[in-house]
Amino acid sequence: MMEKYIQDWINLDPDPTTKAYLQQLLDKKQTEQLEHIFSGRLQFGTAGIRGVVGAGPTQMNRLVIQQTTVGIAHYIKRCFPDDLKAGIIIGFDSRTDSKQFAMDAAEVLCAHDIHVHFIDFYTPTPLIPFGVVQLKCLAGIMITASHNPPQYNGYKFYWQDGAQINTEHITQIQSLIEQQAAFPAPKIEFEKAQKQNRLSLLDHSFFQSYKQHIMLSPFLKHAQLPDNISLAYTALHGVGTEMTQALLHDLDVKSCYYVTTQCEPDGTFPTLSNPNPENAESFTEVIKTAKEKDCLLAIAHDPDADRFRVAAQTEHHEYQILTGDQIGCLIADHLLSQQHKKQQMVGTTIVSSSMLEKIAKQYKANFYKTLTGFKWLAQHAMDQQNHKVQFLFAYEEALGYMFGHQIWDKDGLCALAVFLDLCASLDDKKQSIWQKLEQMYRKHDLHMHQQATLPLDAQSKDLIHQLRALEHYDLEDDPLVSYQDLQDDPLFTCDALIFQYEHVRVILRMSGTEPKIKCYYEWAQPIHEKIHFLSMQDITAKKLNAFVEKHQAFLKSIGN
Repeated sequence: MMEKYIQDWINLDPDPTTKAYLQQLLDKKQTEQLEHIFSGRLQFGTAGIRGVVGAGPTQMNRLVIQQTTVGIAHYIKRCFPDDLKAGIIIGFDSRTDSKQFAMDAAEVLCAHDIHVHFIDFYTPTPLIPFGVVQLKCLAGIMITASHNPPQYNGYKFYWQDGAQINTEHITQIQSLIEQQAAFPAPKIEFEKAQKQNRLSLLDHSFFQSYKQHIMLSPFLKHAQLPDNISLAYTALHGVGTEMTQALLHDLDVKSCYYVTTQCEPDGTFPTLSNPNPENAESFTEVIKTAKEKDCLLAIAHDPDADRFRVAAQTEHHEYQILTGDQIGCLIADHLLSQQHKKQQMVGTTIVSSSMLEKIAKQYKANFYKTLTGFKWLAQHAMDQQNHKVQFLFAYEEALGYMFGHQIWDKDGLCALAVFLDLCASLDDKKQSIWQKLEQMYRKHDLHMHQQATLPLDAQSKDLIHQLRALEHYDLEDDPLVSYQDLQDDPLFTCDALIFQYEHVRVILRMSGTEPKIKCYYEWAQPIHEKIHFLSMQDITAKKLNAFVEKHQAFLKSIGN
């Protein structure tokens, strides 16, 4: 039975390389390898599918892309039987297989009479949710694996509102993918689809309309930036450079220096083992460039430009990388401090800083928090905004920032423009980023954050369950103040626990993709007005490090 399934798969596979590889394994009776490759299939989730590029249903390849698109095509026809000409917008990043995967998806959709708007150049991911709304499409597809290592690729899916899909959509699409997987995927050759007007190419004028959307944003208050705002930039071998150059030109940034070894799109990521701006190592080259040119900022986008991070020059001409929480809170304060006709709404996730809620209270804004992920942040904002309250901004600590109501997902390019506008506002007040952060910390308490990951093995796989069974969570000199199990919470039903100690909030949650527990620590404490801020920051960092070490030891003792 398994052998027939494998042979049927090989017969359907359109890629000569993966086809030959699987046939060789089958001919040589490499049973163990084949059982691993055919042990299931990539599951369609919140943002679509993602995995290592390779052969068979458990990896990313042309047949998986075609089968996934067949399922989506059937679902689109079920939901919008009379609107298929509105079509689906498709983009791709600079990963090695991305354009081929995008073309495969387009050819399948065209064969199902669904019009395709195809972006025929490397695309930052935010252009897809923007394009869905701008062009009034039925959905959007982006071929990207974001900041994952080079061996990965992915298929990200957006719904008609430009946001990631909900659970009801996911379940039905997955079912349709599985139902149709046994049959050949119908497709119309790319060039033939163009000639038949089933497919239209979007050129750089679409790129310009997205840039105009940012430049006309009410969030940008400065017509041009001060001359002393200088920056170094890296795209981490991704697709961000071209749009960033265009934005910086329109913002009249006079001093910008590019990391030449990392700014050309290259899906092999030759200078990086992991192109993720969450890792400090990804800032090595851009900080080096910033030091050489004495820049105020060192800026990085992740490879598909939906995440943004910055390192800022200190008074000692060193560079310190801001966390996602620091960037998010700085931007929120900047946006909320502007004059607004309506009451504003800002939000973040349960694992992000509690400081945003205090900032929202200061400006009498509505505040909300959700589970991790922009699916939840966007859905809540869309559901709750009305004629009296409008959504302004949301962020998550993993370097994602969402603005206004045009793009319902994170947008690293808009974040870059808004952050530079923030710097211009600080320059007007003769204030540095670090002085502004200190001012906010003195007003709302010093908030410091740290993360840790606890891998789970056969012995410790039930660690969360074991923690739920415990009666005492005190840690030596740190007695527990409160405990919350989100499995029982009607607002945030998920496999996560929240522990509040005197100064430290600890959140533990199961990873959705790997056998590990993610641990989020936040220390919040008032700063006495007579204490030097940097001294307080150093002391608190040491205390938080000591707490994390003690708490990790506590978790490991339970797991063993």
